[in-house]
Amino acid sequence: MYQGKKCIVIEPVEPLSKHINNLMKDEIITGLHNICSALKFLHETCMLSHNYLTIDSIFVSLANYSWKLGCLQLSTFFGDESSDKLLKLYNCYKLLSNDYIPSEDAETDSIKPITKTIEIHRRDSYALGLLFSQLLENSSAVLSTKIQNLTNKSIHIRPRVAEILEDELFTTCDYLKVVNGLADFASLKESEKETFLRLLVDCLKRVPSQLIASKLIPLILTNRFVIFHPLAHECILPYLFISSPNQTVPEPLINPELFESYVLPVIYKLFCVRNIQMRLILLDYLHHYIDYIPLESLQTLLLPQILLGKKDENDSLVSATFQALSLLVSKFGAQTILGPRKKIFQNITPKHVNLISYETNTKISEISSNFDSRSEPDGEEFIETHLTKSDSNSVSESESKNNNHVQNDNKKLDFVDIKSIDIITREGQEVDLLFSAMEPKFKFNQDHLVVINKVTKASKFDIQAMDETENGWNEESWATDEL
Repeated sequence: MYQGKKCIVIEPVEPLSKHINNLMKDEIITGLHNICSALKFLHETCMLSHNYLTIDSIFVSLANYSWKLGCLQLSTFFGDESSDKLLKLYNCYKLLSNDYIPSEDAETDSIKPITKTIEIHRRDSYALGLLFSQLLENSSAVLSTKIQNLTNKSIHIRPRVAEILEDELFTTCDYLKVVNGLADFASLKESEKETFLRLLVDCLKRVPSQLIASKLIPLILTNRFVIFHPLAHECILPYLFISSPNQTVPEPLINPELFESYVLPVIYKLFCVRNIQMRLILLDYLHHYIDYIPLESLQTLLLPQILLGKKDENDSLVSATFQALSLLVSKFGAQTILGPRKKIFQNITPKHVNLISYETNTKISEISSNFDSRSEPDGEEFIETHLTKSDSNSVSESESKNNNHVQNDNKKLDFVDIKSIDIITREGQEVDLLFSAMEPKFKFNQDHLVVINKVTKASKFDIQAMDETENGWNEESWATDEL
């Protein structure tokens, strides 16, 4: 019931005939297991015979790739098979093919009613045997005698569907084990969950890498019960995000090409999920897959989502966000990531010392200039600084003449009191000065100070400025001018 109305909840599906030519053997076996499970439910719980088991009555879920059994318009309940229904069913079989008519009914040119509960499976089992042969005829799968007996002429030899579910074809399929384990994970006991996670990687290694990348990794990443389990980080998560050999994952499950084709699109969607645990996982492994993401996608899809983490109240998330932003700065530059920058720190290293040698291995000068800076960065970081000069008007002309020894031929000196710098920010907005609370403390001895006679409001920060036009130190800059 929804808003006082009866509603039917369905999921998006597509006909099996649309996908059958692109499916691998393990996918077909897993799909047939889904159909057998559905038939077992109809026969044993609903006491219902489907009567129309063909490829056209099977659909593939777009959510988890499982097969769904549909087209129940010809189904009949045990004990409720009238002659009209059976005639309609016979005419339908004739339209499809005579092969779908069970041998016991083909002899009489009519569909016999099911009179015993132990025979409720006879029509569907016969059709299931035809389905096995049709779907697996071009594969390397070997059908057991039990499956071959599904089309036996004798009803008593024809096995029930519940018996087929225990066949070796299903019990030895690793892909089926993983899919069923993921589907049932939430209902497992804690010990069973731990066992499943510890054996998951070994099981995945026996599955074709194409299936791992296209089907299993998306299923695992979207199963919150699995990826949020305490053992997930140790047992499975590294294998989902790492596609190149390293110390953590010596033998990756998939190669980088498959990772880019199938896993990255899932990661893009997961970055839109507002879940702290999910975001921390994505950011924790970002350095492993960031190089596979195209720069345009990195800037337009991931960057806006990552910047949202700065505003969250969770300290761990904010910390992980800034670590991720450091990786993006090496890709685009700080101006693209955080908006317009101001030159605050000066390079005062000697000329023969390269500044880049003290920074990261990435040369900032080599960053592409094709990326525009964000004029209004996330949070609208804003800072205005007003430098207030010392009360120079209070200094008399006579006092300034006594200090003619402090001169600069190329540039006029401004004496700035560091303590008088005011930082004004917009009310209610984030401040781009991340470490504004850390007040710098400078310690100078008497040798570093230049005495200005009778200067009003003298401060220990009033020091003699060196020639700002000089880049680096030379021998002359060490000399002290005579007072």
